[in-house]
Amino acid sequence: MLCLSLFNLAAQQAEYVPGDVLLRLPAGVQPEQLTELLSDYDGKQTGLQVKSRISQQADIWLFSFDDDLINETEFLAYLKSHPAVLTAQFNHYTKHRSAPDDPFYPLQWQWNNTGQNGGTPGADTDAEAAWDITTGGVTVQGDTIVLAVIDDGTDVTHPDLQQNLWRNYGEIPFNGIDDDDNGYIDDYYGYNVFSEAGNQGIGAHGTAVAGIAGADGNNGTGVTGINQQVKIMSVTAAGGTEAEIIAGYDYACTLRALYNVTDGAEGAFVTATNT
Repeated sequence: MLCLSLFNLAAQQAEYVPGDVLLRLPAGVQPEQLTELLSDYDGKQTGLQVKSRISQQADIWLFSFDDDLINETEFLAYLKSHPAVLTAQFNHYTKHRSAPDDPFYPLQWQWNNTGQNGGTPGADTDAEAAWDITTGGVTVQGDTIVLAVIDDGTDVTHPDLQQNLWRNYGEIPFNGIDDDDNGYIDDYYGYNVFSEAGNQGIGAHGTAVAGIAGADGNNGTGVTGINQQVKIMSVTAAGGTEAEIIAGYDYACTLRALYNVTDGAEGAFVTATNT
């Protein structure tokens, strides 16, 4: 199980060795057979060859191919669909994870309590242990993880939130038109239920919550969120009545439902909300 978990985890890395591919083969298929079966692709010679056996337990092999001739992304998709291959992925580089370099991170005792400021060592969320596994961002399947913060607004100009703000790229911001026809006008960063438009209030509470949940981590600025690369969808709805809060939830649910029915082409992969 450990071997398979690490094999899937590597898919979350962003950079890989050009021309390398890791393949898990089904029982009875030999690597030499595969090089013969996949000697050409899209009318071109792949140059596919065995480099080494990586795992005997899971029968995982490292292959190389001619990435100068073959489109890597298309070839990987072809390998994943091939009946002689169980699993395929690029050979991603790995890197050491360490505490973020954000200047105020040492003050964030909730992530790693070493007794700073008179606190109790270990009384924290064990965030650094979680960051050894992932710092958020994208699922193994490639879905961009979105958190809806339903509050009094988010400062969309904040330098420690800029990279982690969710953006609706189907919408032209602040032109007064529902460009993507999703039922909401100008919802580029999210939605304001009070104005029924996309303008966000600069809420002190909402901005703080967004920072705790998803301030850009390891960027040399400010603090770090527990999800260092999550996308924050700002929903301005707090400070009124329950009706506004429900409308805020409805926006987040509508965008997730739209994502589901369009297979990710529209909407947002909202995985959690915070109010």
